[in-house]
Amino acid sequence: MKKIILAAGLLLITTMASAQTADALPQNARVFIKQHYPGTTITKVESKLKPDKGKYKVKLSNGAELEFDARGRLKEIEGSARVPERAVPASIRQYINSNFRGLYATELETKSTKHKVKLSDGTKLEFTPRGKVMEIESKSKLPDQVVPVELRRYVAANYSGRNIIEWELKINKQKVKLSDGTKLEFSRDGKFLKVD
Repeated sequence: MKKIILAAGLLLITTMASAQTADALPQNARVFIKQHYPGTTITKVESKLKPDKGKYKVKLSNGAELEFDARGRLKEIEGSARVPERAVPASIRQYINSNFRGLYATELETKSTKHKVKLSDGTKLEFTPRGKVMEIESKSKLPDQVVPVELRRYVAANYSGRNIIEWELKINKQKVKLSDGTKLEFSRDGKFLKVD
């Protein structure tokens, strides 16, 4: 019984969050911070580690909050006035610069299955790991060039005066949300299917 209690205690200790110094960060994380946040200092490091899993949460002197996996690979940036441009994958950076001129990333989340970006006007974007856009959500009209022309034409013809504020691409369909809350569903090739 004592062995079970001791083992449970050790497991609890290894999975608990603990405050640490910058030296506790994996080398990859330290290099990332040095390259993308020169002139800032690390004010807090918190780790939540399990064998081969876990994460490090890092706060910087400029207010940025970063999260890294156990190997020091970036998972998330938030709380920053601006995500360093070079920290955003090149294809996503290109998409933002082409379609959302004057805006920049304020949050970035990287997963093995997708990337999420929040822009300075609150627009949220979701991309495949290869940088292909899958979803766009805004509080105002989306730029025309980011919504397929067939969908724009359908909305203009059937929902005059309403704007597309969200667009999502699924495996076999596309969805849009209009400024009045109406949700429409289209086939992948742009044929109208239904009102949700």
